[in-house]
Amino acid sequence: MHPSTITIPQLKELFSAHKIPFILVGGLALHFHYYDRLTTDIDFMIAESDFEQIKPHLESLGYKLFAKEDAFARFDGSTKNLMNLDLLFVDQETFDAIRNEGKEIELRKTKLTVPSLYHLIALKLHAIKSNPKFREMKDYPDIVELIHHNNIDINDPAFQKVLLKYGSKETYDKIVSFFSEDK
Repeated sequence: MHPSTITIPQLKELFSAHKIPFILVGGLALHFHYYDRLTTDIDFMIAESDFEQIKPHLESLGYKLFAKEDAFARFDGSTKNLMNLDLLFVDQETFDAIRNEGKEIELRKTKLTVPSLYHLIALKLHAIKSNPKFREMKDYPDIVELIHHNNIDINDPAFQKVLLKYGSKETYDKIVSFFSEDK
């Protein structure tokens, strides 16, 4: 495979060949919950324990490890035609829970899993909580749009539980006040 021709179906083949399950997250996953926004990378969630196994295979395709932290790794594409790839790490139990409750979708004739709507929102809340200065500008609008496009009742106790468990009281209040002002 030449790096400039790598597609999501080919990435799926690579991960599958090495028996590494993944979940499509990030900007591309939003589409499957009725909200589209521009994205410049591909985001996969994997079990943290699978990173070292997949890393050399990604590098052999032309990806270069740009940054690695406890919760993620960022790979830069070596050409303009190779989208950057971010890997989000979670423990195996969390990965299994998100995958089991996930939604099976089809992208370019390839079956993939995306998180359930509430899990996707929880991931965005967690990102804001972990790095508010960097993530607020990107993730708040996504959460608001997901609520709007999916007709989520912000007063639903199950949704409130998600907001408070994965976000903060401040995040919860900000989201609720946005929708209160909207009426």
